[in-house]
Amino acid sequence: MLWRTYKREIEDYPLSMTNFRIDRSNIESATLSFFYAAVLALLFVSASLVDDAFITFRTIDNFINGYGLTWNTAERVQSYTHPLWMFALSAIYWMSGDMYLTAILAAMSTSALSIALLVYAFSVSRRTSLLILFVLGTSQAFVDYGTSGLENPLTHLLFACFALKYANRQETSRNALVLSLIAALAVLNRMDTILLYLPSLYSIFAKKRDWSRWRVISLGFAPLVLWELFSLLYYGFPFPNTAYAKLQTNISSEELLWRGLDYLSQSLVSDPITCSAIAAGIIYPYLSKQSAQAKISLGVLMYVIYVVAIGGGYMPGRFLTAPFFASLCALMLTIPHLSKRIFVVTLATILVCNLCSPTSTLRGKFIENRGNFHVAANSLVSLIQDKEEPVSNHIWAHRGRQLHKFSKHQSSYSDIYFLGKSSKDNVVTTGRAIGLTGFYAGPRVHIIDAHAICDPLLARIPPYYDPGWTPGHLHRIIPEGYIETHVEEINVLHDARLKEYYGHLSIIIAGPIFDSERILTIIRMNLGYYNHLINAEEYGNPPMLDILSNKVRILPNNPFTRIELARGLFNKGEPARGLAELNKALRLNPASYNNHIIIGNMLAEFGLAQRALTVISRATEIEPNSPAAYIHLASILVSMGDIPQAISTYEKALALDPGNAALKKITEKISAFSRD
Repeated sequence: MLWRTYKREIEDYPLSMTNFRIDRSNIESATLSFFYAAVLALLFVSASLVDDAFITFRTIDNFINGYGLTWNTAERVQSYTHPLWMFALSAIYWMSGDMYLTAILAAMSTSALSIALLVYAFSVSRRTSLLILFVLGTSQAFVDYGTSGLENPLTHLLFACFALKYANRQETSRNALVLSLIAALAVLNRMDTILLYLPSLYSIFAKKRDWSRWRVISLGFAPLVLWELFSLLYYGFPFPNTAYAKLQTNISSEELLWRGLDYLSQSLVSDPITCSAIAAGIIYPYLSKQSAQAKISLGVLMYVIYVVAIGGGYMPGRFLTAPFFASLCALMLTIPHLSKRIFVVTLATILVCNLCSPTSTLRGKFIENRGNFHVAANSLVSLIQDKEEPVSNHIWAHRGRQLHKFSKHQSSYSDIYFLGKSSKDNVVTTGRAIGLTGFYAGPRVHIIDAHAICDPLLARIPPYYDPGWTPGHLHRIIPEGYIETHVEEINVLHDARLKEYYGHLSIIIAGPIFDSERILTIIRMNLGYYNHLINAEEYGNPPMLDILSNKVRILPNNPFTRIELARGLFNKGEPARGLAELNKALRLNPASYNNHIIIGNMLAEFGLAQRALTVISRATEIEPNSPAAYIHLASILVSMGDIPQAISTYEKALALDPGNAALKKITEKISAFSRD
């Protein structure tokens, strides 16, 4: 009796071992939330803005401050490729007043939402979601461009919304409208992403080709159509200026293909997780024979082929995040459940691949290994640590601030890109890396972009071939008189036909928007009526001397461009002009030891020994303790036949470097030769 009573009390006790159970679902949810937070933390500590993002930021700053959607305030040129992202940042910047934090927080929030949709809304298996989080956190491209200031996060979010809706398989007009609207917004965010959506859209709309379905398509794509009409009216062209700058490459399709394949192979080495996920997203959904997922994988394949066909990009992984994220969406829809064994093996493989990668996110190198595109000075970590503006010490931002000060009538200026002031007292300059420089320069600085990304005329001049070409940043000849045209604000181009072309172009980019002549010129320009005025052969295949002269026009105060041009002039048989360029190089930096050594050796090479002797002698005065200067000087004296002076000079060098056995041997040999 007592035992039964005691047993009943034990069984009824709420914490008894007989009723104690571990809630596995709660542990899995907590684990998933923990790793979701860990991925966001990884994005936070690696947050950094790329230089290209500041091109858009300058347009936003001009827009908010009343200068219109312009890059150079005197021209209506669409320098950005992502109108939707640009307008979203503009709205936040208008309220915050801080462009850096606006871009970082907008990117962080968008990335957080897209990841949440992927791991919580797509899969019914927490194990699958956990694996996807590991893939996201170990993808170098996703971490880099999740907070780069570019449109990638919004591209990911829009595709997640599209794939989630597409997976519902509801054959209704409302569903078709929503899908077409999302696709239109994605294209408005970045045009080439239409390739990701085309197979899926076609599968929906091809099933019902009556007028009602096409009416739904038209309604869904209305935002894109309206933007194109606005772009045609405001800018004069339907596509971004970058499209016109990159359409003409002057590079063979075969070379573009090989460069694109090299882009993929380098990404595979430095970021194996991203490339492996893309490959899995293409292959597995197709093999599963699930129609919806197969259409997504086909879109991914089309986009990757496009990236290869255009030669890849100059920023590692930049164009791989969209197909990467789309692949994860397809995989989540295809593989809702994972066995424990497959989960462990896959996770171990991901960790090993990531730790073996030279730019692994898990090895803490996500800032240092970003190359020239992500710099520590632009990172959020530097903002927190230094408690000051993170780009304030960057050379490109410093150049922009110098230009900004000069536009405020400062009396001194040392930047090598400076050219002059226009009649309206605006600074006119040139440059190649123009993002940070342009943003910090302000609206009163007109920058002629040598890569043509932001320049309307150069974008329509074919680039010349350069064996070391960089995708999307091709070199162009700046026409003679073009810089002066902006300084004097009068069309003084030397090429008469190009002068006429630029006259028509100026009406479009600077004339009254609703002027009837401008509307007619827009129509004619887009139909190609004026294309014959551009001599494609002259600008696309210039002689080497013209290329060297072009570098001087871009960097007129850089002594090294002058030295390169001088060598070309000497080789061409124009020593007088070559000497003039070398004299200018010396005047640009009279205290440079290296310049004097380089120029002195060049003069000696072309038989001007006496002039070379003078220049090298100046180098010994600049750095009297440098044995190299005395060695160069002695070699010139030997060529002039002044052996005693050469021996004395070699002895001076040997005194500065007594342990130099080779120098001692040369001195002894010349001394013996002199005695003989």
